[in-house]
Amino acid sequence: MEVKAFVVTLDAITALTFMFIAAILLYSYTFQSYALKETYLKFYTFDVLTIMEKTDMFADAIEGNSTNLRRLLSNNTPDMVCMQILISDINDEQVVVISKMGCGEYGNSLQVATIPFVHENQMYLVKAESWYRRE
Repeated sequence: MEVKAFVVTLDAITALTFMFIAAILLYSYTFQSYALKETYLKFYTFDVLTIMEKTDMFADAIEGNSTNLRRLLSNNTPDMVCMQILISDINDEQVVVISKMGCGEYGNSLQVATIPFVHENQMYLVKAESWYRRE
């Protein structure tokens, strides 16, 4: 009788151990997935800023032609990603503010990237704010 009780107890402990390990793995996968999405959004924001800088979209926007910048945000970014570009001068006055159309308020994962930009010997600060669209 004592041997049967020992086997049942050992079996229950083994089952609980496997359930505990499965719960930990599931939790870590969920956390890792969220962290990867945040990292992707941060790198994506910097990539978009780099493309805009290399193709002179900032200079065009400062001079009043923000068509290419709007087109890039609307047509060349994933539907799930929302983005706003703010260009400020040295006095922190906003010169250009462009947002992706169809995006509401900030989601729960806001990423901000800022780079300096010089145009006609004047310093500007370009800030990109990106977040995932709320569904």
